[in-house]
Amino acid sequence: MNIIDDKIGIHKLVQMLAEEHLIPVFGAGFSRGAAAAGGTVPDGKTANNMMKDIINQCADFIISKETLEDKSFNETSKLFNQLNQRGILKGRYKEFFRKNFTEVELDKVKTAFLDIPWPYALTLNVDDAIERTRAFEAILPYLDADNKNTHGKVVYKLHGDAAFE
Repeated sequence: MNIIDDKIGIHKLVQMLAEEHLIPVFGAGFSRGAAAAGGTVPDGKTANNMMKDIINQCADFIISKETLEDKSFNETSKLFNQLNQRGILKGRYKEFFRKNFTEVELDKVKTAFLDIPWPYALTLNVDDAIERTRAFEAILPYLDADNKNTHGKVVYKLHGDAAFE
């Protein structure tokens, strides 16, 4: 690994940006804590606990609180989706996504960061924060990206979108 001087590093980053060789990848920390339709965007641990609470309220006859307690975020979200598909969550699934991951408002610093002339972006987030700034148009994993008529930069939403959950 080469260690380079700060000035050289900044110059290389600017050059890569100008040549459209830098692609941002946004994770949960980018929108965490931002205002949403029904509160704020939760971090992964909080979202996991929120899903567990809903499961405990709606499906305690299927899985015990003790069994659910040790489930990871991925295990909980998979179960949450399965219970929703079986009609057990009684609308709480959509409410969870609507309240916590839609109508997300980013602060000025994050919005300015999105205004950098990125060729495109990737996000692991299901919230609508990035596309609500109008800096990017969303491409969803379950829709045909080749048929999308975009007018600007796109953000590929690798884990889906709260509005379609």
